[in-house]
Amino acid sequence: MEIVTQEGAALTVDSFSALAEDSPLRRYDDSDEHSKVDKLLGSGKVADILLWRDEKKTFNCFLLLVLLYYWFFLSGRTFITSAAKLLMMIIVSLYGYSMLPANM
Repeated sequence: MEIVTQEGAALTVDSFSALAEDSPLRRYDDSDEHSKVDKLLGSGKVADILLWRDEKKTFNCFLLLVLLYYWFFLSGRTFITSAAKLLMMIIVSLYGYSMLPANM
């Protein structure tokens, strides 16, 4: 029974290895060839963010968009009021940042 199990496990590993090598995502891993979407997006930082190549930057951009959407549309304030409060927060943050010592 144990020999059959080991043989089955080996066949499974071999088949998954073959599937991973034939994966469409594997095609663009180590090559200089870019996909059509990558070429349309300009092959730069925007393409990396939109195509989820850099998950941390993509998540941060998504979170920023959600926060801005909430701030401007779901908060119940007018657009002018929301923009004024946002600018006020930016100004206060920059002023506080300027008060920090240079060699921190």
